[in-house]
Amino acid sequence: VVRWSHSPARSGLAGFGPSIANPRTGEIIASDIRLEFGSIKTGYLYRELWGYDEENDPLEQWIVNLTMHEVGHTFGLRHNFSASYLYGPREVHDTNITGGATISSIMDYDPINIAPPGIEQGNYFPTEPGEYDRWAIEFAYTPNLSDEERANLLALSVLPAYTYGTDGDAMGTPGRNIDPRARRGDMSNDVVTYTADRFITLDNKIAELPEIYSDEGETKNDFTSSFYSLVGDKGRFMDIVAGQIGGVYVTKLVNGQDEENA
Repeated sequence: VVRWSHSPARSGLAGFGPSIANPRTGEIIASDIRLEFGSIKTGYLYRELWGYDEENDPLEQWIVNLTMHEVGHTFGLRHNFSASYLYGPREVHDTNITGGATISSIMDYDPINIAPPGIEQGNYFPTEPGEYDRWAIEFAYTPNLSDEERANLLALSVLPAYTYGTDGDAMGTPGRNIDPRARRGDMSNDVVTYTADRFITLDNKIAELPEIYSDEGETKNDFTSSFYSLVGDKGRFMDIVAGQIGGVYVTKLVNGQDEENA
């Protein structure tokens, strides 16, 4: 069941995907999806700032992405904040490379993906599950896996598409965790280049705000909100870049496994 709601108190979340599981077996008994009304407003803001057409609509892609994320939770998937590390800063805009999945997992917190000047706009958000999602679901829901099949699936964990970093791994405040790939809100496997490109795009858009919000008789509320949103986006990406300094990549292995002979 998917429900839309408008919470009286802001939670900071666009949706929820709670589920109830049998504590003895882990089997999911019931699940639900609740999407916040504010997420629609966010989607319309994306349209207003970045434009849209029938083939590439940031509002539609944002809602599809958000819904898939919450469905993932109802299936038992945890957050994977390393998923955005899959493609390079140019590849991520090329739908011939990415298809409908700009990151390896819908369980990341990915920002809107905006192409810099001179690069054709690709998908703003993922519109289909990524390689990690398909792998995790195959492992979790394939009935009667043999020991060999199970081992072969698990051995893929060292490949780039299956890099994993959940909430307990995510870098945040200084001193919390060490792998800069596991980060909320970043994009691409070269975040420095991606951020430099994004700053150009954001600065250009900030300069366009007076023209975008020029309707006579309208207040400056939307102008102000968009300005703070774009400036805040620059701050978040600068923080992500700073986290690259001194970062240490962490590969999750089990005893007897290594990156050469997983």
